[in-house]
Amino acid sequence: MSPVKSNTAPEVKRFGSASAAGADALPLNMTLLLMGATLSPILDQLLPPSYQMDAILKDMVEELGRLGSLAPGLQLCAEIVGEAEERRRDNFIV
Repeated sequence: MSPVKSNTAPEVKRFGSASAAGADALPLNMTLLLMGATLSPILDQLLPPSYQMDAILKDMVEELGRLGSLAPGLQLCAEIVGEAEERRRDNFIV
């Protein structure tokens, strides 16, 4: 007996979403890389519009803050990303 084939495509996680589900899928190093890219005029052109990036990064910081109480490693990630986001916003040149 052959397995039943589904006509539906597998679900793909997209990082362009500003939802918490999309934000928690971003690894720490990718988040920090994206934060840095928003500060570069050349790299910023490759990213979604700034309002979307701000929403994605804000969701990431909030999600890590909520998860921080679960483990010391997550708490450290939350602190690193939170501080990086503060610095990014302070140094952001429009």
